[in-house]
Amino acid sequence: PLISSLISSFVSSMMTAIKSMYSANVPSPAQMINIGMLCCVQLGSDWFRAEIKQVLSNGYILVILKDFGNVQLVTAKAIYPLEGSLITTPFWAVRCGLNNIAPTTPTAIGNFPRQLTQWSVHR
Repeated sequence: PLISSLISSFVSSMMTAIKSMYSANVPSPAQMINIGMLCCVQLGSDWFRAEIKQVLSNGYILVILKDFGNVQLVTAKAIYPLEGSLITTPFWAVRCGLNNIAPTTPTAIGNFPRQLTQWSVHR
């Protein structure tokens, strides 16, 4: 619990710093959008560090939020250059998986989030 509390506190502080940095002096949106580019994205009133994963033909851009692991569709207007220390501060989301474990059917893949939630609630 202590480590979880420290991490939560640090991430919360960092998110507050990102929001105040970008809200106080909103930079111009990124001019160039390249796959793999680190950036900052605005979602509503919040700001997140992200990486561009895919540019879609419909004008949307698929990004992964580097501190949370979420994947989001955004427009180019929501993408801003990543500033200063935000580039060198380690990201909090870690990609992981279970070795030699895979769903065997499309139904299993679709049901996994619900089953995981039920398992977590009943533990």
